[in-house]
Amino acid sequence: PLALAISGVDGVGRRTLAGRVFQDIYPYLGASQPEISVISGAGASDLFRDILGVEGAATKAEIFERIKNFEEQSDFERTNVLCREIARISEQNQVLFVIDDGGVLAPDGSFSPDIKAILGGLAELKFAQPPLCFILFRTPPAKARERSEVLYFKIDGLQNEDMRMLISLHIKRMGMTATMQQVEGLANLLDGHPYNLEFLIDLLSSCLL
Repeated sequence: PLALAISGVDGVGRRTLAGRVFQDIYPYLGASQPEISVISGAGASDLFRDILGVEGAATKAEIFERIKNFEEQSDFERTNVLCREIARISEQNQVLFVIDDGGVLAPDGSFSPDIKAILGGLAELKFAQPPLCFILFRTPPAKARERSEVLYFKIDGLQNEDMRMLISLHIKRMGMTATMQQVEGLANLLDGHPYNLEFLIDLLSSCLL
């Protein structure tokens, strides 16, 4: 595959799962991978600048010059340059994690035009492991999944039963008591979101300070 695309709410473990999948299948990869964030409205120049940043080999003056040259090229040439940079990262036994902060997916759930172009260019190359991993906050619908070389995975939030168990264990560990109805009420408020659970645990802990 060209890429993995893992979706789910923040804090649910998307990057952790991706890292474990890559290490299990490709054990020669390192424990940590370079990553860039793509905000809404980001273009090819922004992607190029961020990729140069994670490579970290060039000076500021060299990066400025390379960005200037990049912006003077055609869209086709820019895509080729981006693909070469991603290939260079892959040759170093690394996978570039692309974090979606609003700029990876189009409103219909398909990849943005720049990302589509990059995937098209990468499809012409050969890789020992997928060169990209997309960390998405929403799951693209089936009709928007245009490339078969991208594998999609969705991580759901915690189940209500798991929430109740974790809340009960923490309350017991803190030497506090709560009825099953109270635990159930708290679990319903958390809506399966790990960050909400973390907030609740911190709140309960602060009650004993």
